[in-house]
Amino acid sequence: MTTSAQIRLMNKRGQGSFSFTRPARVAPPPARRRPRRGRIRLVLKQLGLLVFLTSVPALGWAWHQGHAGTWWQDVNMRITAATVEAGFALERVRAEGQVRTSDEAMLEALGLKVKEPMYGLDMSALKNRIEALPWVREAVVSRELPDTLKVWVKERTPFARWQIGGQLMLIDETAAVIAGSDLKEFSRLPFIVGPGAPAAAAELFSVLASEPELSARVVSAIRVGDRRWDLEFDNGMRLKLPEQSKTHGPARAWRRFAEMEAEKGILSLGVMVIDLRLADRVVMKLTPEGRKLYQNMDQET
Repeated sequence: MTTSAQIRLMNKRGQGSFSFTRPARVAPPPARRRPRRGRIRLVLKQLGLLVFLTSVPALGWAWHQGHAGTWWQDVNMRITAATVEAGFALERVRAEGQVRTSDEAMLEALGLKVKEPMYGLDMSALKNRIEALPWVREAVVSRELPDTLKVWVKERTPFARWQIGGQLMLIDETAAVIAGSDLKEFSRLPFIVGPGAPAAAAELFSVLASEPELSARVVSAIRVGDRRWDLEFDNGMRLKLPEQSKTHGPARAWRRFAEMEAEKGILSLGVMVIDLRLADRVVMKLTPEGRKLYQNMDQET
């Protein structure tokens, strides 16, 4: 018989402790205990009877006196109290899927108290609170009656480091910023710069992946005018890629650059800038060492 490991946690608001459980096989209830499904049906029948007995005489009076709203609040309070007495009160929070999101952060975001009525919980509001946490991309919050709240989360996947306005941030594959992240852990991720870079980065790196040896030497990608990219290589050379048009684009320019590297070893020829923005020409700016190298090559020929 296996039970879930439990962690007793006090949330920061001092609103009591929860039994915060990890997923595991739950032991069956004792034989003498009423089956959960039957117990739920019994409580629902009792609640239906309570609503009927309360509503028939009271609704007519409330409608006549213009207090229908107050009457319904009173009925709702009675129903909620009945569910709590029947055991439908919060005792446990069961979380699944989180790796970088702490249990304490999830409990604080939920902001719940022990013994809160299970039927009084706003699932939509709780979902929004969990999805507001930095690492959470998606959350599903549901009741496991009679007394457990289940929270499933899908966390964000770090995709690149983004620099803008002197600030360095971590983004995921959807271009969302992962706030409060320690960037030291992600120093090997691609480095992108400039406005609009996160939204366009996935498409760029898909193009670069066609030449893995070359892309491994790219140290940064700079978004220019939110229209095109400049790539910086580990030797300091800059490659100017074109914006996409009907006849020319970054994928075609990248293939052309790969051919130049394969034929001439362009990265080792003292080139400072290679401009491939035009489809019919290549413009190069040489380093001082590159000029001397090409002068010597001309003299030899």
